[in-house]
Amino acid sequence: MSKTGIIAALAVAVVLLFLPPPKVERPETPPEEEAELIQPDELSQWIVAGDHDYLLIDLRSKEAFEQNAIKTAICVPSSKLEDPATVQSLPPHRAVVLYADNTADALAAWRALRPYHPDVYVLDGGVAAWKARVLNPDAPPADAPETAWEQYRERLALANYFSGKTAGAPVERPRAVTPVLRPRAAGVVDEGC
Repeated sequence: MSKTGIIAALAVAVVLLFLPPPKVERPETPPEEEAELIQPDELSQWIVAGDHDYLLIDLRSKEAFEQNAIKTAICVPSSKLEDPATVQSLPPHRAVVLYADNTADALAAWRALRPYHPDVYVLDGGVAAWKARVLNPDAPPADAPETAWEQYRERLALANYFSGKTAGAPVERPRAVTPVLRPRAAGVVDEGC
């Protein structure tokens, strides 16, 4: 290479040193995937139907599980989901439904499990929502439409199923209370203060 060629190459190198680096287009980071939530009513219907396409996992302690577990659940405390052997033991062909005392605790376990298992759900509201909506449903107001009362009767039947109680008398919609107006005595005039 000639002396001129070397000088030209050095000049180009010096210029390149002072140029700003080229902008590299980075792909946008996809937003964090959101957990698919399952409502207590839907889960209760899966259980009653005898659906075996899912595995229901209680993430709470063994003591909490023994006090009030949802029917068909198995106890796998959330700390055990950090163990690769536990994760690998989950059947890959069945969905997994996670629940804890609340949704936030189950979501933490969902984040740990999701990269390794294709089909994971979280019980929306956890045990508290299960108790409120399935085990102890609230009666609708007396003036609610009949569809609300039908749904309430279905929820009571589910509550009986999960608590082991036998169904009592059918629940009827309370009759609307009509106010009783008393007749005024003749000659009595309402006066102000």
